Amino acid sequence: MPDPETEECELAKGDCCVLVLGDNGGVWEKHNPWLRGMDSPVRLSPVGREDLRLELTHASFRETSGQWKISPSPIVIARMQPSLDAGNGHLSLKRPCAIDIRLK
Repeated sequence: MPDPETEECELAKGDCCVLVLGDNGGVWEKHNPWLRGMDSPVRLSPVGREDLRLELTHASFRETSGQWKISPSPIVIARMQPSLDAGNGHLSLKRPCAIDIRLK
């Protein structure tokens, strides 16, 4: 039987998705529609990096803004991904970072 922490991410299981980091200041629901309707905080980790715990919280008390804060920051997370070139210190929709993640 495969180890659930190391098996490939399967969206059909509902515990995995792609986290799109396209802004140095936070995470947006419009780029991560799987966040819509979720309760804050959301805990997750990149697939293959289960030792790295990420936490998303609503950016304002009004959950309708669609912006979430993430810890550590988006650029720190991007720099932790060896396959990505985040060396310029700036994320944008023209230069986003997409990471397979597993919800915790």
